[in-house]
Amino acid sequence: MTPAMKLDNTNRYFSATEQSQDKESIICYAVVKEGDDDILYIYLVDCESKTFFPEFWKPEELGFQIFGEEKPVLLYSGFPDVFMMASFKKVK
Repeated sequence: MTPAMKLDNTNRYFSATEQSQDKESIICYAVVKEGDDDILYIYLVDCESKTFFPEFWKPEELGFQIFGEEKPVLLYSGFPDVFMMASFKKVK
């Protein structure tokens, strides 16, 4: 697993209308050299999306469990390759 960091004041629901009771979440990150570029990858592995991309996060319709019982909930699910990732390229 890549390095991880705990965040202590997050809305794990990714929702503008609902706030999660649990405010602690975990992200993973990696800094990778790709040619001359430095790329920062952020992996959101501990969220329970309620309104962001809702057609994807419906486990009852997909036939498997997306959110696991222990943190990080996306890595300890029945389908551990599901996570959100963002990448950032360092400006030179």
